[in-house]
Amino acid sequence: AYAREGVQRGALTWVGGVPRLTGDVTKELFLHTHIPKTGGTSIFELLDEGSHFPQLKLCRGRMYQKTEDDLKQLLEKHLTSTSSGKCNAVSYLLDVDRGPVHESFLCEALKRDFRIVTYLRNPTAQVVSAIAHDLRRGHYDSPQQKLHHITCQRSPGYICDNMQVRRVSPTLRGEEAIAIMQKHYFFIGIIERWNAAECLWAYQLGEGYRGPITRESCHCSETVQPRAGAEGFARNVANNSAIFTSEDVKEITARTMEDEVLYAWGVMIFEQRVRQMERDWNITVKC
Repeated sequence: AYAREGVQRGALTWVGGVPRLTGDVTKELFLHTHIPKTGGTSIFELLDEGSHFPQLKLCRGRMYQKTEDDLKQLLEKHLTSTSSGKCNAVSYLLDVDRGPVHESFLCEALKRDFRIVTYLRNPTAQVVSAIAHDLRRGHYDSPQQKLHHITCQRSPGYICDNMQVRRVSPTLRGEEAIAIMQKHYFFIGIIERWNAAECLWAYQLGEGYRGPITRESCHCSETVQPRAGAEGFARNVANNSAIFTSEDVKEITARTMEDEVLYAWGVMIFEQRVRQMERDWNITVKC
């Protein structure tokens, strides 16, 4: 799919290791594989004719993972909406209780010319956010209670062991998750680099992108006032972290080792692509 330099697939080309679209963005189809606690609400806004990406329109109703056949039927249902021009983006919530995303489903989406996108997040910060969410919902009285009762298969609220790899790799291995993403994903964003990720997304949409994100607005964008999504993310991290001890963080780190492998790779790919964007646009994101 998106495997190597120099290969063109439809209206897509590679520029210095970065896949970029070459046609009309409104005619493209996008599939967002939503990993929980990775800024989903802000991403939905980006996908739904947000001010930064006016050419993206989210299809009504998020896709929740059931069986593989159910997923394909849901995809066909959304294709009816996309073919009519009503929308061109689908968000697919990965339900960990029913296993990881099926790679064959991604292949079905690629056959229908969907561009697959996702965001990754620092694993410790992600689990801190998930547990804080469970505490607010009354599932537990403290982070310690949650951490001491977590299992891989059942736990009220979020299952926090390797939340990101669990939703991609059938074997729960970081290396396998990397192979799947490397093969199938068009865009991989990093939540902690929200402004840069928006710029990279606009860059990958190519010359057909029409919106306010430009090389001028991206220059030094990480050293000026953060955009709305980044500001809210920073505030939530600060609020959530206050209730966790250093021992809690150590426990979380031990439970997210495979996620750390995936996240480290994601950051590396992201940084490489941002550097190519900076060279191509003759800008510096972080001044």
